[in-house]
Amino acid sequence: MTPDEIRLQLEQANDIPQEALAAAAEAPEALAPAVIELMQKMAEDDVFLLPSQERLLVLGIHVLAVTGVTSAYRPFVDVLSLGDEELEPIFDDTLGNNGVALLLGVYDGDPEPLYEAIEDLAVNGTIGSVMFDALARLVWQGRIDRTRFVQLLDRFDREEMALPDDLVWLGWEDAIANLGLVEFEDRVRRGWEAGRTALLNEIDREEWLERLKRTAANPKDSEYALVDEKTLLDPEGGLRFVRYRWLQLEGDDDDPASDIRLSAEELDWLRAFMASSKVPGDAMTTEEIDGYFTALLVGPVPIPPDYLDEVWSGEEEKPSPSYDSAEQEAFVRDLLDRHWRTIRTRLEAGFLHRPLGIDEEDFDISLWADGFLRAVALDPPAWDTRANDKKIGHIVKSILALSYAALEEDEEPLSPDLIAGLIDQLPDTIHDLANSKFEMAWRGSRSPVHSIKVGRNEPCPCGSGRKYKKCCGAS
Repeated sequence: MTPDEIRLQLEQANDIPQEALAAAAEAPEALAPAVIELMQKMAEDDVFLLPSQERLLVLGIHVLAVTGVTSAYRPFVDVLSLGDEELEPIFDDTLGNNGVALLLGVYDGDPEPLYEAIEDLAVNGTIGSVMFDALARLVWQGRIDRTRFVQLLDRFDREEMALPDDLVWLGWEDAIANLGLVEFEDRVRRGWEAGRTALLNEIDREEWLERLKRTAANPKDSEYALVDEKTLLDPEGGLRFVRYRWLQLEGDDDDPASDIRLSAEELDWLRAFMASSKVPGDAMTTEEIDGYFTALLVGPVPIPPDYLDEVWSGEEEKPSPSYDSAEQEAFVRDLLDRHWRTIRTRLEAGFLHRPLGIDEEDFDISLWADGFLRAVALDPPAWDTRANDKKIGHIVKSILALSYAALEEDEEPLSPDLIAGLIDQLPDTIHDLANSKFEMAWRGSRSPVHSIKVGRNEPCPCGSGRKYKKCCGAS
């Protein structure tokens, strides 16, 4: 397998590409420049990687670690210093499970980059915990100075270099236990009393104390003796943690848009991109985009040729993203165009469209409603005319009541149960609006209307403040 073939298989992987990984491990020097360049671009140029580049980075760093390519060490530390929030969409749980072994695999003999990252407060959370763990293992292996590391542990505690609930304290505590540093026991206990590592229960803490005493009595009994850092390319070992979304089955086979809808990975990427520094600060979220596209497709307003401008900003200036490359711009436009066509295809086929993220616990229906209203605001009189239809008017008022725009005007918030019911009915609501439009425009027939389920004693979703039975439900 040629280097180009290896790289292509890693970039296009939809599972664990065992053949390409094995071939890359035989000649890692051919893969290293491309992986290192990606890390440097991320750390130095604030580049937002494409999914193909993410695959190459995640799989490639495993190859470089298992083969001991030390030239990747400093670029990898620089990437880790970007922190949990930026790296989680790329690595998922991989760093929490494999991060220490990856660091030790590429380690070039100099611990200072790790010390600097922690001492300069460049990292905390899972990444900080991983760095503490890596340094402690190097101490236990006798590869770096113990005194220097103990000084870091002392300073980190004395100066309270992280918030009490930060996950970095797990790495700090584990380092103490696995090195048998009994002189820190009282300080760890005081940290518990102050609320550090609150997610640990009493059994966890008793286990930690036993581990501390056991390792102090015999360093060879440390957990570090159980680690084999060279199993990273074993699918039954480290690689089972790599980007599980690559292995995820996608959606409903009856979906008429099955060949164009966004995959879970593409949706995750688009979410992260829309929240990144690459786009204007008031750009839409993916929920808003879905609501905006839906309203344009079911509404009475002709689709404006510049409708995508509204995605980036509601201002007159219409700023656009600062793309890293023409390839990235084309990729973003393709994702948006495919999602537009996905909604349209479903609506035209009478198939229920489930908005992006609706099946997730943190789905924010108010953002979706805000996006819907952004489309309504393009031509309010046209929507006013359509809202004269009682059923359509009821639906539009319900969406208005769900929006953050209504909340900002001191409208009484809807109850959690009512909101949950409206979320549950949202695909049917969209279906009703589409049927209404198609009846008026070109279909000539209409499917049965599915009314929104609202309790008679619940506040009316139109936002009037009256009970539903006294308002829109009176008829």
